[in-house]
Amino acid sequence: MARSRIRYFLIALFVVGAFAASAPHPFYVGVTELRHQASRGVLEISIRLFTDDLEKALSRRSGSPVNLTSGPLMDASEEMLDVYLSEGFAVFANDSRLNPRFLGYEQVEDAIWSHLECPLPQVPDSMRIVNRLICEMFPSQTHIVHLNLASNRYSRKLDCGEPQFEWRAP
Repeated sequence: MARSRIRYFLIALFVVGAFAASAPHPFYVGVTELRHQASRGVLEISIRLFTDDLEKALSRRSGSPVNLTSGPLMDASEEMLDVYLSEGFAVFANDSRLNPRFLGYEQVEDAIWSHLECPLPQVPDSMRIVNRLICEMFPSQTHIVHLNLASNRYSRKLDCGEPQFEWRAP
């Protein structure tokens, strides 16, 4: 009797596991890379977001479809993307907000890499990064942020509930 119960339990566990494994499980993850280039006195910023998620967010804001990868709306989409990034992403050095200049974007596989740059002559004493991108669409959005300063790399996971982190010089 006990063997048959164990067998039914294992079969039920297998069936539930098989259905769970086949169920869609969406992930909303962005990557932000900030790199101080001391030789040029700039902070380079690259933000990776899934193309479909970014297009949905921009379409929702504009009230019309947005296509970042092809078609006649690409120029207008680039302007929308610039505004969207400036509203949802911010970087501060020594408590002063930096104003990154939007350089453009590129599609790499299923993601859009947006590139920005701002003057930063030397490594500051503190930096704060705020990333709320895509949070209005997907509350489970996560951002992995990599801050590269003077040959050191600092990484942090941000989410919509805690969209910022602060770095201070040791």
